[in-house]
Amino acid sequence: MEPLFDMLRHPLQAGAMRFRTKARLLSMAAAMPGAELFERCYRRRTALQRSVLIDCAAGIKMINRLQRLAGLNVQSAKVLELGCGCSPVCAVLLSLLGAERIVLTDARPLLELADLDRVLEKFGKRLHLIAEELDAYEPLLDSRWRILRAGKSMEQILDSGRIEYLAPTELDDTGLQAGAYDVVCSRNVLEHVPEFELPGMLAESMRLLRPGGFAYHIVDLSDHFSHRDRSINRLNFLRYSDRRWAALGQNRIFYLNRLRSGQIVQMISEAGMQILHVEQQSDPRDIEFLRSLDLPERFEGMQREELAVHNIHVLAVKPSY
Repeated sequence: MEPLFDMLRHPLQAGAMRFRTKARLLSMAAAMPGAELFERCYRRRTALQRSVLIDCAAGIKMINRLQRLAGLNVQSAKVLELGCGCSPVCAVLLSLLGAERIVLTDARPLLELADLDRVLEKFGKRLHLIAEELDAYEPLLDSRWRILRAGKSMEQILDSGRIEYLAPTELDDTGLQAGAYDVVCSRNVLEHVPEFELPGMLAESMRLLRPGGFAYHIVDLSDHFSHRDRSINRLNFLRYSDRRWAALGQNRIFYLNRLRSGQIVQMISEAGMQILHVEQQSDPRDIEFLRSLDLPERFEGMQREELAVHNIHVLAVKPSY
């Protein structure tokens, strides 16, 4: 299995050719016997390659926005995260801040003790920075961190942190109590959900929230192959028609719906949520890259500025009426 991973990381071709090589290898792996094991290994390897500190920065931004723009009292909050994967960063941050209850859900059981240990180890060296960013009392964060760190098993750590892990769970039909949560959030999840499934998932989030509760979604709109290969532009995958993209980049191991920022925001709004804040991240150089492409029909009529957005934070509220 390692040689295949090495091929995925170090193909010989450059740019778009490297993308096609990687995509074909993943499609081949998805069709092979034992694809479920490979998928688990691939997702875990991808998660471990990401920086805990980058994930932490995103989590801090989310909590800051919920506190300052939405007025959320984290200490009394009940929070549900959709698709936590192998990176329990937000759950640990919320636990350190004293959140009343944190529920992690995922379509597949990926979280392991090593993931919690990795996050706790990194956070232990940066509690003063976390306290400063979130306007929290550092000695209290340290006390809660020590309680979590004392856990010898995943179950002990989760229990001491008031964290519940539910996987596998159908994210569009969790079976959880309606109106029981103050916040439903996701981080780098919505881009992996097929477009026709997203309305059901967002409707379920709406059902789970109490009236006046908040949704917060961080969505990575970039070509994920570009994350570890700088020869691939982060908007490279927009060059392909739907048919070509389905053949290249859609399988159980690697899936991106290629929705753009306006479409994501519209779908959240159509689920019944009121949009409070949207932050869009883009790079002028990517707009120039898009001008060099002959864009397929799917993206005709969209402004280059919208197509170039590669990351968004969306804060929304469930109306109280």
